[in-house]
Amino acid sequence: METEIRNFCIIAHIDHGKSTLADRLLELTGSITPGENKRVLDRHPISRQRGITIKLAPVTMEYTVGRKNYLLNLIDTPGHVDFSYEVERTLAAVEGAIFLVDASQGVQAQSVSYWRRAKRMRLKLIPVINKVDLPTARIEETKLEMMELFGFREEEILLVSAKTGQGVKKLLDCLVEIFPPPQTEEDKPLQALIFDSFYDPHQGVVAAIRLFQGKVKPLDKIRFYHSGAQAVVKKTGVFKVEGLEKRSQLTAGQIGFLVTGIKDIRQVRVGDTINFSSVTTKPIEGFKHPSPLVFVSFYPTDSDQFPKLKEAIKKLSLIDAALQWRLEHSLILGGGIRLGLLGLLHSQITKERLELDYGLSLIATMPSISYRFQTKKGEWQKVDTAAALPAVSEIKAVEEPYIRFTLFSQRRYYGKLLQLLLDSRGKVGEVKYFGERLELTGSMPLAELISDFFNKLEEATSGFISFDWQWAGWQPTQLSKLELLVNGKVVEGLVFLFPKGKALFRARQLTDKLAVIIPRQQFEVIIQGRLNGKIVARRRIPPFRKDVTAKLYGGDQTRKDKLLKKQKKGKKRLKNIGKVRLPEEAFIDLFK
Repeated sequence: METEIRNFCIIAHIDHGKSTLADRLLELTGSITPGENKRVLDRHPISRQRGITIKLAPVTMEYTVGRKNYLLNLIDTPGHVDFSYEVERTLAAVEGAIFLVDASQGVQAQSVSYWRRAKRMRLKLIPVINKVDLPTARIEETKLEMMELFGFREEEILLVSAKTGQGVKKLLDCLVEIFPPPQTEEDKPLQALIFDSFYDPHQGVVAAIRLFQGKVKPLDKIRFYHSGAQAVVKKTGVFKVEGLEKRSQLTAGQIGFLVTGIKDIRQVRVGDTINFSSVTTKPIEGFKHPSPLVFVSFYPTDSDQFPKLKEAIKKLSLIDAALQWRLEHSLILGGGIRLGLLGLLHSQITKERLELDYGLSLIATMPSISYRFQTKKGEWQKVDTAAALPAVSEIKAVEEPYIRFTLFSQRRYYGKLLQLLLDSRGKVGEVKYFGERLELTGSMPLAELISDFFNKLEEATSGFISFDWQWAGWQPTQLSKLELLVNGKVVEGLVFLFPKGKALFRARQLTDKLAVIIPRQQFEVIIQGRLNGKIVARRRIPPFRKDVTAKLYGGDQTRKDKLLKKQKKGKKRLKNIGKVRLPEEAFIDLFK
């Protein structure tokens, strides 16, 4: 019987039903039995708890139509912007994509972003409207949006309900007809794309690959183009629901895995090209080194758990190549680790993994970003902590990262959105209207995104908002160094870098908050915010007061004055020698 290959993925905005649709396709192809656990490809507990895909998952299915047998290689992709590079490499590994839109939510920001990437890579798309069974489904409106924005014809848009299975059989039949088979150039030298990798404690790094040329089998000697690492292939095979299924070889056009035996996942990067050691072919375009955008420090609430945290980070970095880390130490919080992460969701998931998988209780500091500065000698350097920034006299110029954004909302919220973006130092570009919805594009500093920007977006639009962004390079800025002082002493760990326009507000905000969470002492406590060496904010915590005159029952006023003067001298002396210890709870409250 003739066998043909179809390589495809499902792309959509977060929570539009990708993993549920994958379940129905697995059922129709006999890969799983109906009624099994939902979201089969979302294996991690955090994915199930949050209801979102945080890790792409390939799977091979078999499907027969007439006298043709199809080998269907599906890659279920994450929907969140933090994992957009994984999605991009997935698109490079396939010929077709199911473009999924939620009937109740309509087109969202990431829908547009992924559509543009898929078109740029010349993939064949099947437009699908999901969740048509919901009472809130806006089927006709969603069709019009897809036709106006993407140029689809009405007759090619399929209607499905991944939850009930409605229309999924028709979709399955369409995809084997519409998606083109891969080119099979088996006689050429090996050229394979790594679109995912993970660490197995028994086998080393396992690379998920798409072969564009040649063949690969166990004992072949291979080389990774960008990392330069070399290995001997231990095993090859395909991805099944049950796990890795061994095959004698993989040939051009196939999606599968190879076991490298390499112990360092950083040598098997997503996006790298695999060649034979003896023959080097042209690398596949699009490779990038994962660059952290957000930095967060983690400290264990119990300092005795630091060795456990360090070991957990080492293990986690084996399965998450995007994770970058270095050791830190605080006089107040003890030993900690500073992590470089892809975004806010990535940082939240990392913290949850450390706490859930390794039983840790952690304090996470306020997220920060990196800035770059030019020295008077003309050299460019990056910093992600205030302590690493040199003196102002040594700096010639400073730049901060910017992003390009696309947001979708309802027309009636335009005024509030415009005001919020302007308050966030954003620049509004093009505005498009279709019906009661609007698409707004522009740019803004990344620093604004990691504060409470998303909460403000939700408040301004009553939750009717979707926001997608991409890196847009560096732009000149002016920075201010904020130090929080308690009784004239800088508190380690409470030194920050803020853009000049926002620094004064943040100084007063943090000073006020610190004054609330520091407990009262027997002596006066003065909290100050210092910007570039100048005090700009001040709060006072009064001491506990004892009525030293209570024991007097008469006599001249001078007796009371004498006791009060003595008490005042004592409190002044206590203030000079007393120390304010910030409890860990204060740091937790401050960084929330």
